[in-house]
Amino acid sequence: MNKTTRLGLDFYLEQQCIFAGIAFNDLNTELRKSARNIDRVWYSVHGFLTAVANISKTFDPGKDHQRGKELRTDYGINPQNPFMDRAMKEIRNAMEHYDERFENWVREHPGRGYATFSLKIGQIPVVSGDSDLFTLFVPSLIVTYRGTKLELTPLYEEARELIPKIAAHYKGLMNPNHPDKVVDGSVANTVGKARGV
Repeated sequence: MNKTTRLGLDFYLEQQCIFAGIAFNDLNTELRKSARNIDRVWYSVHGFLTAVANISKTFDPGKDHQRGKELRTDYGINPQNPFMDRAMKEIRNAMEHYDERFENWVREHPGRGYATFSLKIGQIPVVSGDSDLFTLFVPSLIVTYRGTKLELTPLYEEARELIPKIAAHYKGLMNPNHPDKVVDGSVANTVGKARGV
């Protein structure tokens, strides 16, 4: 991978990890309130899922297997990693293609009531209905979509652990004595100054 491209992807991954942390903390802050605002809860969930989906797609871009493989190898992202989980991919696709999924759901359930985004307290029932497209269960912080379950906490913890690894890598690339230093320093200078490196 071109080193300037790699530096840009490192910055992007770091930013998305930070966004995931902000959204996760905002979510927990809202959930601790006695009077929860469900719109703000789902605003935070949506922001979190968007950030972790961007991380997941960067590590597993599909069409560019080599780039993804290089990133996964450098950061120790194995098939069991939360970002590579099947549920992560299913729910990220459901949110990206919500209009299509919703239209299909309506055709499959004529005349049935629904809640697009719902919040439920307690454990996920063993047998659950399909009336709610997206549900957040508290306090377990599990999002479900039509039978697919995604735990948010492991994704948050993985994103938090990635930040220092990514920072160490791009600082190495920007080091003039590093054997793989970035030749074209324009991107490094612009973005690096914003991060104080």
